[in-house]
Parts: sequence; structure tokens; C-alpha cells
Amino acid sequence: MWIVPWTDPRLDKIILLDLQLILDAWYVTQCEGKLKNGERVFVKLPFRKLPRYGLRRMIIKYAKEDGVYAKGLGIFEAIK
Repeated sequence: MWIVPWTDPRLDKIILLDLQLILDAWYVTQCEGKLKNGERVFVKLPFRKLPRYGLRRMIIKYAKEDGVYAKGLGIFEAIK
């Protein structure tokens, strides 16, 4: 599988965002997505660690900085 940034215009949807809680932070262990042509890819995110509380707010902050519509990519539904 290829690696694409979440800002890549070919990215259609994030299908898996695997997080692991260690002490007071969430660590990204894996992020997979699907391109508009149906190909599965790994997605490079601008963060590896997120706070335990305010997770959604922090993802939205990063998304706004990068011009990404996080909810439209399905990132919150993809959290496992």
C-alpha cells in the first residue's frame, strides 16, 4: 500500500484510525484510507499523539490548519 498525506485530493475517506491510550495521551498506531479510485492506502497524519481529553477538538484544529474537512473524510467514524 502507498502512503499519502491527509491533504491529498485523491483521498476519498479514512477507513481506519487506530489509537492506543498510553497514560494521558492517545497515540496513532495506524491510519488507513481509500482513494477515489478505490485503492487502499496508509494515511500520513500531521500528528502522532493527541490529548486524552479534547481528542475531537484537536483533530479539528489540525484539519483547519491543513485545509482538510476531517468530518467529511470520515475520520471520527474510523476511530477504533
